[in-house]
Amino acid sequence: MQPEISISEGTLILAIKEKHFETFSNHMSRHGAPVTQIGIFRPSTEGITAIRNGKKEPLAHPRVDPFWAAFDRAMQS
Repeated sequence: MQPEISISEGTLILAIKEKHFETFSNHMSRHGAPVTQIGIFRPSTEGITAIRNGKKEPLAHPRVDPFWAAFDRAMQS
């Protein structure tokens, strides 16, 4: 799964300072909104990358949002 490339209706992606993440996550969970960390900020000299299956790869714009294909498959079921 690549959460950073899908609109995933109802999902909100936030940038939160690491020192505040646990407090924020606990607060949201108490209110029925679970939180998942999908990445961290690194120095800009490292470029924009994703780590998938232990391998670093460039993070590029997907051009097509996979949400709609998943939505269509779900509607066909």
